[in-house]
Amino acid sequence: MANLRIEELNTGTTLASITDNDLIPIVDSSTLKTYPVEASKLKTYVGFGAGGMVTALTNAASSGATTIVVDDVPDGLILNSIWAVLDAPTSECEVRKVTGISSNTLTIAATSYDHAADDPVFLVWEPEVSVKWFGARGDGSTDDITPLTRAVTQAYSQGIVKVTLPNGIYPVSSNFLVKTKVTVEGYGRGLTSPYGTVIQAMAGFTDTNLVTLGDPGTQASDTWLRNLCVDANNIAAVGVFSDSINELSGMEKVFVYRPTSIGINIDSTATQCANYTLRTLWVGFDDAAGTEIGLQIKDDATGGNKSHRGVDDITIHGNPGILAGIYLEDVRGAYLSRVHVEGCTDGIRLGTASYPCRNIVITGVTGMNDVTNVIHIGSHASTDNIDIIGVFPISATNTILDDLNSKTLSGAAGLGRYHIGDFWQVSGKGFRQQYDLWFQDNVAANQSAVELVRADQVGAAPDGFINSLILGRACAITGVWVKLNANQSAGSLTVTVLKNGSSQSLTAVIDSATSFDATTVIRGTSGLACNAGDRISLTITTDGSWAPITADLRAGVEIEV
Repeated sequence: MANLRIEELNTGTTLASITDNDLIPIVDSSTLKTYPVEASKLKTYVGFGAGGMVTALTNAASSGATTIVVDDVPDGLILNSIWAVLDAPTSECEVRKVTGISSNTLTIAATSYDHAADDPVFLVWEPEVSVKWFGARGDGSTDDITPLTRAVTQAYSQGIVKVTLPNGIYPVSSNFLVKTKVTVEGYGRGLTSPYGTVIQAMAGFTDTNLVTLGDPGTQASDTWLRNLCVDANNIAAVGVFSDSINELSGMEKVFVYRPTSIGINIDSTATQCANYTLRTLWVGFDDAAGTEIGLQIKDDATGGNKSHRGVDDITIHGNPGILAGIYLEDVRGAYLSRVHVEGCTDGIRLGTASYPCRNIVITGVTGMNDVTNVIHIGSHASTDNIDIIGVFPISATNTILDDLNSKTLSGAAGLGRYHIGDFWQVSGKGFRQQYDLWFQDNVAANQSAVELVRADQVGAAPDGFINSLILGRACAITGVWVKLNANQSAGSLTVTVLKNGSSQSLTAVIDSATSFDATTVIRGTSGLACNAGDRISLTITTDGSWAPITADLRAGVEIEV
């Protein structure tokens, strides 16, 4: 039959008169030849969106049935790698793994609904489920929470790893849960025509989170949200929430739009979120009140203080302005790269006075616009090991605001590297050298701008520069320090940097029971700019109560070229 070519088609046959035994002409797209196919092999069930074969139930199957008889089964099927999709696209659609095949009889897990003879059966060998099979409309008005939830639940229960949402707007009336080990994937992120895939909070939505990624309170591995838009619609407080994503889980190519509070909230304060990936994300706000956050990651000891792995390629737009683009609280390990934020107080906020951040690497922060602080570091004493490389804002009040070290890099200056407490700017080469050259023995009280002696040039010519460091190229003095061999017991001591004999504002001060003080500054802002041939020296000033007068002193400067 398959080799018979139809040269001429009969006319006058109506669709209603076609029976299962009639032949339907089908065109082979590769050869453009037309072949006759029995109507019983075709039925009318096509377009389910996955690789497989369409057939139908030969006999009715009652709820609880563990076997079904279908009209046709192709040869070569492999058990436990094929699934039967019953009665799609309806609200009673069911997906069951095929565990036995005997002629046209399939063994499956028990069904939950009654199914009539001739109900469609789709045999698929790609582990993928479409929400359309369960009656999802995606028309922008019909509540699709039930078919979306059933699609994910059926996929999870039958060991299918992927649920697809074709183009359309899928309104939901309550939180949509992406179960553990399931990937929900759309067909694009467009929110305007032509639309991509949009999950949208509809009028009457009352839950806090629009989408929850991973079963709450567990460790959800292999759980993903990909290639779609999550539109909170200025109704839902949070676009995407997770307290469980773990190994090989995350979000990719997701547009989170119009949350009223937080775009993406990763909360590891109760369970452990760790080693996940957030990649190529866009978070946008509409009519923001100024308290919103684009991406929030929270951790604490209860959750295990796990590493939060990576955030790569994220854009956050506040409109008109939000509190923070990215907000990390008590996070003990994260990597942020390719970050762009506009319209917020803090582009990236790393901890607060109450919560530290540690072991954070940030690279490639570019194009920041209408931002007060591009990177804001909190003052908690346990904040440590923060390394920032490559920050190039467009419009910002401060590039760095470091509350812990009381340091500020004002303006939208390009920053090559900053390791917490120290600065390297793009305007320099980033190379620093320390010169520990100056000393004084038996530091006396009542000294006033007394020049310190250079240890390597005592008695050397020329006398005019005997205690100075002569600079051989343009550079900046970015630090000064002083060290005693005994702690201060009374009074104060100040070491001041001089350039060409003139006092500068760069000083190191000891006025409490310690033996060391250092000041580091920012090249190009408060750093001391110098030219080739400039002469650098240090002076010491002590008050009348300074003690101990038996202490010996060493001092030095830091130079960045």
